[in-house]
Amino acid sequence: MNEVYPNSFLNTTLARWLGPSALRAPQLDCSGCMKPAKCCAFQPFVPNFLLGAWLRDAVEVPVIANVYFTPAGAIALPSYRARHAEVADPGTDLLCGFFNRETRACGLWSFRPGECSTFYCDDLQTGEPRQALRQKTFDVELAVTQMALVELGFSPREIGEQIDLVNGAESNKIYPGPDLLIMYKKAWNWCQTLKPQTVMAWIPEKT
Repeated sequence: MNEVYPNSFLNTTLARWLGPSALRAPQLDCSGCMKPAKCCAFQPFVPNFLLGAWLRDAVEVPVIANVYFTPAGAIALPSYRARHAEVADPGTDLLCGFFNRETRACGLWSFRPGECSTFYCDDLQTGEPRQALRQKTFDVELAVTQMALVELGFSPREIGEQIDLVNGAESNKIYPGPDLLIMYKKAWNWCQTLKPQTVMAWIPEKT
């Protein structure tokens, strides 16, 4: 029988929704990692509600390299995705825009998305179970993102357009920073009322 460990490698919001996991967080010293880009040489999708927590004290949405901000959240620019797909070993020129180059640490660690917190450099040893958790975490994030957009008054068509952007579509629409900041903060405040069973009911069954 597998011993159960808490999702200590997820941020507290995701861990609360997903519940315990049989996966133990790897015993790695990421702070002492000497790789120039660590494991941060990719740009994750950061959902709107996590941005709301990260930007609670902000007065405007920041400008971040390789990222554009939409009501759904922070999304990698299509040009960044194209460059990333062309190289086998991404370097520091493709670092996550949230990576603090001075401290060599994550700039939104407490609110990092599941894509980051379920990825470790030992994935060759434990890849399949953790990949399953990574997918489930992403499904949860995307579901809550969409329901937050419903709560914010977006139409089904508009929500579909936002999810297309997450999946790599391009957009010429620029969203005003102050409006986005309000959306993100509202999404965060709303999601704090969600119970785990409510969130998990939004996740489609895998066939």
